[in-house]
Amino acid sequence: MTSTSTLKTTRTSATVWLIGKSTETLSYSRLPSKGDVLKQFHFHHIEKLQTVKKSIRTTVETILEIWERARIPTRRIDSVQRTLSKLVDEYNLLKKNRNNSLESCRMKEEVFKGDLVDIFDIAVKDALNIMKNEDDKIFLVMQREDTMSCSMAGIDKCLNDKEIRKRKRETEAETRRLRVCDQEEVNQELVSLSEMTDSNKDSSSDDEFQVPSTSTNMKKPKKIINVFNEDVVASLDRVNLSDRNAMFVVGAVAQALGTPVSDISLSRSTIRRHRNQIRQTVVETDKASFSSQYPLVLHWDSKMLPNIVDGVQKVDRVAVLVSGGGLEKLLAVPKIIKGTGKEQADACLTVLDEWELKAQVGGLCFDTTSSNTGLNLGACSLIEKSLAPDKELVFIACRHHVFEVMLSSVFKEVFGPSEGPDVNLFKRFKKKWLEIDQKNFIIGHDNFFNTKNLLKLRQDMQKYYIDAIKTQQPRDDYLELLKLCQIFLGKLEKTEVRFRAPGALHQARWMAKAIYCLKIYMFQDQFILTKSEKKGVTEISLFIKNYPNQKIGTAASKAFHRHLWYFSEHLVGLSFFDSRVSVESKKEMVKSLQRPPKEKPLKRLDGKTFNNQNPLQSFITQRTMVLFDLLLNDGQDKAASFLAKDPSEWQADIVYIEMQEKVRQMKVVNDCAERGIALIQKFNSSITKNEKQKQYLLRLVDLHRKKFPIASKSNVMKMNNEQ
Repeated sequence: MTSTSTLKTTRTSATVWLIGKSTETLSYSRLPSKGDVLKQFHFHHIEKLQTVKKSIRTTVETILEIWERARIPTRRIDSVQRTLSKLVDEYNLLKKNRNNSLESCRMKEEVFKGDLVDIFDIAVKDALNIMKNEDDKIFLVMQREDTMSCSMAGIDKCLNDKEIRKRKRETEAETRRLRVCDQEEVNQELVSLSEMTDSNKDSSSDDEFQVPSTSTNMKKPKKIINVFNEDVVASLDRVNLSDRNAMFVVGAVAQALGTPVSDISLSRSTIRRHRNQIRQTVVETDKASFSSQYPLVLHWDSKMLPNIVDGVQKVDRVAVLVSGGGLEKLLAVPKIIKGTGKEQADACLTVLDEWELKAQVGGLCFDTTSSNTGLNLGACSLIEKSLAPDKELVFIACRHHVFEVMLSSVFKEVFGPSEGPDVNLFKRFKKKWLEIDQKNFIIGHDNFFNTKNLLKLRQDMQKYYIDAIKTQQPRDDYLELLKLCQIFLGKLEKTEVRFRAPGALHQARWMAKAIYCLKIYMFQDQFILTKSEKKGVTEISLFIKNYPNQKIGTAASKAFHRHLWYFSEHLVGLSFFDSRVSVESKKEMVKSLQRPPKEKPLKRLDGKTFNNQNPLQSFITQRTMVLFDLLLNDGQDKAASFLAKDPSEWQADIVYIEMQEKVRQMKVVNDCAERGIALIQKFNSSITKNEKQKQYLLRLVDLHRKKFPIASKSNVMKMNNEQ
C-alpha cells in the first residue's frame, strides 16, 4: 500500500499551543497519533470555523478511513467520537490553566505533550484475536509501540482479491435473501386471495383453485419479539441497570420463561436505542399533559457533583420541583456553573419557562442558606422580582432547617463545638451496636417528671406521638424518631419495641443527633460513657420530649428567634385554619385584616423585637390575604365567603373546607427537593452520559416511583393491567 497522502500544512495554518501547526489532511501511510488528530481537529475548528461537534465528526471520519485501509477492526463511530471529545476536553483544561504558576500544571503539560506521539488507538478491545492476517497484527503492535516504526508500503494483491470476492459473495447472498422474502410475500398474498375466494364460492369450486407452487421450499422468517415497553424500560432505569447488565437480566428471564434468546431483539445497541426512545416519549408525553388547577409552590435545592462527561470536574446541580393541590412534580435537575443565588434563580426560571408554569407559582419553599436568602442577590429575591414584579410571593422557609438549627444549637451547648463532620460518641456507639442486647433497655425515669406540669406535658406528648404516627404517616427517620420518643416515655410494651441499627452519623443528617442520643440513653448500661457524656445524652433526650431546662432552653430559644420565617405576615394566616385557635381569636384576626401592612414585606420577623406573648391578631395585616391566593386561584375573592361569617360557621363553608384541605397538603418542608438531589446523586454516574437523556432518566424514575412506590406483586400486576 503506497503512501498517497502526507501531513499537509500551509503557511497560514494556525499554530496551536502545545500541538503545533494545524493539519488539513492526515497521512494514510501510518495510523494517526493523538497529536495528528488534534492538529486536524483544530484545522476544521479554527480555520474552517466549524463547530466542535462537526469538527470531531469530520476528523473521526478521516481516522476511520485510515484504520479501515489498514484492515484493523475499530470501535463504533459514536465511541470514537467520545474518545476524541475527551482528548479535546483534556487539552482545553490544560490550556485554561496555562497561566497558572503551579508546578503541577507544568508537569501535566509535559505529560500530555509526551502522550501526543502515541497512537490514537480506536481498535476494538480484542482486535488482535479477531484479526486473521499476521502482517496486520504485527503492524498494529508496532504502531502501538512507535507510530514512526513502520508504514503501509503497498497493497497485498492476493489479499485484496480475496476481500473483493468475499464482498461479492456477501452481496449475492443478500440479493438471494431479499428475493426469497419477496417471493414469500407473494405466496402469502395468493394464500389470502384463495381464502377470500373460498368464502364466496360453493364447496364444489374448491377443486378448481390451485395455489401456485414455487421451485424453492422456503422457510418463513421468525418474528423477532420486542420486550422493551414503557414498564420494562422504567423498571430497568429505576434499579439503575446499565444497557450491558440489562441484556443479561432480560436474556436470563426470557430463557427462564421458555422464550429462546434468538427470538428476542436483544443487543446492547438495541436496548440502548429502545430505552432512549421510550424515555423521551414517556417523559415528553407526561410534560405535555401536566397541568394544575391550583397555585404552585416552587422548590429547589443544589449540590456539587462530578460532571457526567468526565467524572472529574465538579458542577452544581439544581433540583427544581413544584408542589400544590396534593401533587409534587420533578421538573428538571439542570447543571449550573456556580452555586450562587443568581445561577440557581436563573436555572429555576429557565425550567419554569420551559414548562410554562411561571404564572402559576405563588410561593417559594427553600433552605435557609445565604445563597437563597440574601437580600439582593439571594435566589428568593431574584425569583420573586422576575416572577411577580406586581405581586408578592409567599416565602416558606423549610421548617426542618429551623428545627435543625435549634437542635444543633442545643447539641453544641451540651457537648461543645464539633471537631469534624462526625461525632466520636456516635461512632463508638455504632461500632458497639452488634454487641448490644436490644431487649435490655431502659426508659425515662418517673422522677424526670416530678411536677404536675411535667406530668401533663408527658401525657400531651404521648398523645401527640400516637396522633402523628397515625395521621401524618411519616417514613424513615421521622417514624424512627417518633417511635423512639414513645419508647423513652414508656408508652410501648417491650414486645412492641423494635430498634433499627444506627445509620449515617454525619452532621448533615440533622435528626441523627436526636436518634443517637435517645438510643445511647436507653442502652447506657451496655455502653461505656463518661460522666459528662451521660449527663449530656440525658439532657438532650429530655429536651427532645420538651423537658424544660434553663440552659438548653436559652440556646434553643436564641436559635428559634433567629429563624422566625414561619411568623411572616403571610404565613400567620395559616392560623385561620387551625382548630386549636379559639373562635374569639379568629374574630379579632378577621378584624386585623383591615390593618395596613408594613411598608416593606418582612419575610422573617426580627427576633430582637418579637414578643411571643402578643396575640395572633397583632401579627395579621392586609398582606395576610396573599396567603389565600396561594391556596386557591382568586383566593382573596373566594375567602370573602367565609370571612363575612362568624368563625363558628366556617366549618360549614365550602370555600373554607377546600382551603383547609389545601393547608393540610401544603409542603412547608423542602424534602421533595432533597429527594431530587438524592435522585441525581444515585444516577449521576450511571446509565447515560448524555445530558438530555439524563434529564429524561431522572424524570422517568421519579414517575415510576410515584406510580409504584412499593415493590410488591400487586404493583407488578398493575403494570400489566395498565398496558
